Amino acid sequence: MDMYVLTDGSYSDYHIVGVFSSKKKALQLKKEAKLGSDCGVEVFRVDEFDNVPNLSLFSICMNKNGDTQEASKISKDNLYGLSAALTGIPDILRKKKLCMFVFAKDEEHAVKIVNEKRIQLIANGELE
Repeated sequence: MDMYVLTDGSYSDYHIVGVFSSKKKALQLKKEAKLGSDCGVEVFRVDEFDNVPNLSLFSICMNKNGDTQEASKISKDNLYGLSAALTGIPDILRKKKLCMFVFAKDEEHAVKIVNEKRIQLIANGELE
């Protein structure tokens, strides 16, 4: 089964506008909302990890100051034991430490993704 993700923005402004069951519905919202040229529809296979070409899954933990405390690549053998729902959802431990699973090209890219999320969480008062 496919899901269609309408995205907008670029770099740190990149965000999901909505998730749809059909490309037609995603394009309809894009048209009605008059979204800009950075807006696009991405297609993802639901419940499959093989749809992430050239990306690996990483577990990253970082403190409030942005120091990486733990970074590990999750092997393909362990991918199927994890839920796809884990990726991109921050786990804030006692408002002092941020841990996330993210798909990235390499460890440096994974740390950059988590750092962007850390900055957002601090701005929202969710990480002290």
